[in-house]
Amino acid sequence: MKLRLALTPYRAAFARPVLTSRGPWHERHGLWVVVRDEDGVTGLGEIAPLPDWGTETLEEARAALAPLIDERDGSIALSPGGWERDVGDPSRGANRERGR
Repeated sequence: MKLRLALTPYRAAFARPVLTSRGPWHERHGLWVVVRDEDGVTGLGEIAPLPDWGTETLEEARAALAPLIDERDGSIALSPGGWERDVGDPSRGANRERGR
């Protein structure tokens, strides 16, 4: 199965800073994700890690997708085993590998 992937970076400022124990949070960074299959079925999603709260960085999340993307046409080809086979167990995450 071949899927087309589009990633669009975004930066959204909060109307008012969100106050946290780590200080005020003024904006959110992430990637809008659009995945479309060969029949035109479309899925929408978001990659928006929270590195200050123990998840991977946005750059690490983008880098995790890089080996799957065909730079010629932005497609991803998944094997019959699916996402877990191609990418790995999603519950492990980048931080668990770094000991967070």
